[in-house]
Amino acid sequence: MIRHALAGRDLDAARAALGPVLTYGPEVIEALVTCWAVLDGPTGKLLAPALPELVASLIAHAELPADPGISDALLAMSPATIDRRLKPYRSGLIAGKGRSRTRPGSLLKSSIPLKTWHEWSDTTPGFTEIDLVSHDGGDDNGHSATPSTRPEQ
Repeated sequence: MIRHALAGRDLDAARAALGPVLTYGPEVIEALVTCWAVLDGPTGKLLAPALPELVASLIAHAELPADPGISDALLAMSPATIDRRLKPYRSGLIAGKGRSRTRPGSLLKSSIPLKTWHEWSDTTPGFTEIDLVSHDGGDDNGHSATPSTRPEQ
């Protein structure tokens, strides 16, 4: 504070807010989104190791610009940076991609009384709820093919 006062700076003035320092420009992020969408929206940890081969293939097929600066920047990105830069795009492209199809039953919550450990001697059988697991790989149209039943192509 003494040094600033001797330099003639106003000590009560508010400091200017620093903006984010962006290493990757919009053209690099656009190329990243293209790579991410081609692989069906993986996380940064899965996308980063796949980028060297994918970028070369997309450039060869004219899906990405052949600018070496863009490809070098894509290959230099860390998985955490990939996840941060793709955050705005995740909800738009991969919208309904959930893992669980099981929904909690309201009947179960209302029919089972809360009991402590010493109240279980007077229970009577009666109600059962079963949790089903879907093994269709996300295709609920009834056409799930396991490896043993998949037709040869």
